[in-house]
Amino acid sequence: MALTAPARGRPLLDGADVRAFAVTTVALVLAGAPLGLLWQALAPRGEVGRNPAGDLVLADVEDKAFIAADATLFLLGAAVGAVAGLLAWRWGRRVAVGVVLGLAVGGVLGAVVAERTGVLVDDQRGTFASGERQQADGVPLALPNALITENGRTVAVLLGWPAAATLVFAGLAAARPQRLPDE
Repeated sequence: MALTAPARGRPLLDGADVRAFAVTTVALVLAGAPLGLLWQALAPRGEVGRNPAGDLVLADVEDKAFIAADATLFLLGAAVGAVAGLLAWRWGRRVAVGVVLGLAVGGVLGAVVAERTGVLVDDQRGTFASGERQQADGVPLALPNALITENGRTVAVLLGWPAAATLVFAGLAAARPQRLPDE
């Protein structure tokens, strides 16, 4: 049994929507790696040291560099998401369901790819724009586990991209509604 639009009798998801979903998702995932590289080029660096056990620790517990690095990732992701939402609205209005789903799923996956790429590059350089977050004495920071990824970054940082993409698309769709031809 296929889902159908209430008034039109046509399927909510047809082949064009599935293709639009796939293309949008793949495009946003592929944009993640360059965004991760850009993030690491722009993110501020915190000073780190090693404790007697050899773990990375913050040299200065008052250093706000890791917060600024997360904010940089969030703002870059939101900017890419806004551009993606604008482009998707411009070229994908006729298959809106597939495009919006692609913006949401592709935005989340693209943000994860960007974050992982940035962490890998950062780990290779041995800097501290990302990575383990520990106090100067080597005790892990007490942060709510439900909102923190394994390297200390909040999940909310990764949601800037898909949120901006879907909000821009929805805002443009609401501001300029498309008239569908009668079937």
